[in-house]
Amino acid sequence: MYDGSNELAEITVSGATAVFTGMSLTVPNGMTERLTLRGSFTTAVEDNEQVAFTLAGATAQATCSSQFGTLTNTTSSTTGDANKIEVEATQLNNTSIDAIVFVREAFVGEAFNAVVQAEDANGNVDKDYTETLTASVETGDGSGTITVGSLSVTDGVYTFSDLKLNNGGDHKITFTSGISSHVVKSSPIVALFKTSDVIADPGFTYPKFFDYKTYDASTIDNTAITNDKALAIAQFVVRDGGMGNNSDDRPTEISAVKFQLNAYAMDVIENLALFQDGNQRGNQEAAATNVIFDFDEAGASGNDVIADTIDHVYTLYATFQQKSGITDKEQIQVTLTDITNVTNSDTHSYFTGSMSTIVSSPTEVMNSPVISTSTTGNDNVLDVIADRIVYTTNPGVVGVKINRINLRVTNRNV
Repeated sequence: MYDGSNELAEITVSGATAVFTGMSLTVPNGMTERLTLRGSFTTAVEDNEQVAFTLAGATAQATCSSQFGTLTNTTSSTTGDANKIEVEATQLNNTSIDAIVFVREAFVGEAFNAVVQAEDANGNVDKDYTETLTASVETGDGSGTITVGSLSVTDGVYTFSDLKLNNGGDHKITFTSGISSHVVKSSPIVALFKTSDVIADPGFTYPKFFDYKTYDASTIDNTAITNDKALAIAQFVVRDGGMGNNSDDRPTEISAVKFQLNAYAMDVIENLALFQDGNQRGNQEAAATNVIFDFDEAGASGNDVIADTIDHVYTLYATFQQKSGITDKEQIQVTLTDITNVTNSDTHSYFTGSMSTIVSSPTEVMNSPVISTSTTGNDNVLDVIADRIVYTTNPGVVGVKINRINLRVTNRNV
C-alpha cells in the first residue's frame, strides 16, 4: 500500500482477503489522501485473466481521530483491458510428442502427433500468439523428411496431427515460427522400420519317413543333436528389416516364440527344443497344443538380439515317446503362430502386422499367414519299422481257420 511514493505497508497474499495492519497515515482535517495498491506477481499466471479488488473495510485509530462511516464495497474496474494480465511469448516449447510406441519412438510412415506452445520465460502460454509454425527434420545423417497432415491452433497451443517421418534413424523435429528467434527442437526421436519378418528357411531339408525310435534322448542338447538322438523337424529365419532397406540402425529383439502342434505331433513327441544358430533357446515338453519358448527362462540365455539388417536361423528339434500305440505313416505338423517382439524404448526394429495378445503383450505378429510345416508330400512323416513278427491270433484255437501275423517294432507298434 502506497501513499504517493511512500510505502505504508507490504504483505504476502495468502488468500482472498488481504489485510494491511500497523499502517501509519494521517489525513489532515478536511483533506483527502489518495492511496495506491500495488502488486507483484507469481511466475505462474494465465494470459488475459483480469484481477479485481474490493475495498471491504477500513479502521481508524480509536482515539483523537475521526471515524469511518459505512463503506460502499466498490470493486476495481474490469472493463476492457483494465487490470488484464498480458503474457508475451519469447519462445516455443515442444510439450509432447505422441509417438506410436514410446516417447521418442515412431514408425517410418506411420502417423503421430506433436504439441508446441508459445510461452514466456516463465513457461506461461501466450494465448494471443498467432504466428505461423512449420515443422522440419534435422537428422544425424542429414537425410529424412516429415509430412504434416493437419495443424490446429487454440490459445497459443499448436497441435500437429498426422506427422509422418519418411526415413529411419535418429531425428530431431524443428518447429519454426514466423518470428525468427522463436525456434524449438524436439527431443531426439527414433524413426523405426516395421518391416522385420519371419520366413520358413528355404534351405532346410525336412525329414521323411524317419524312424522315431532313433530319437530318444531324455534331454535335447548339443550332445543329443551331435549323436543323432534329436530330430530337426522345422527351421525358420527371423530377418531384421526383412533384409530390405532398413535405415533405422536398430536391431530386432525377440523374447519368446510360440508353436502349435497338430494332434498327432502331441501324441508322439516327447520333448521339443529350440536352437538359434547352434545356441539353445529353450527346452519344452510337448504336453499341450501350444508350446511357448520364453527366452527369459532358466537356461535360455536371455532375449535374442538380431543385429541391424542381419538374420538369425532357428531350428526346432524333437524327441519321441517310446511307447505302443503309435500310428505308422502319420505326419507331424508344427505351426509358428507368434513371436514376441521386445519393445524397449529407442532400441529396436519391429515386425510387420498388428498387435497380438497370443503371447504376453506387447507383441508384434509375423507376416500373415503364419508359418506351418508342409502336410503335402512326405515331410515329417513318422515311420514304424518292424523288427519282429508277432502272432495276433492263436492258430491253435479250435475252429479258427485264418491266422494273422503282424510285423511289429519293439514298442509293439505295427
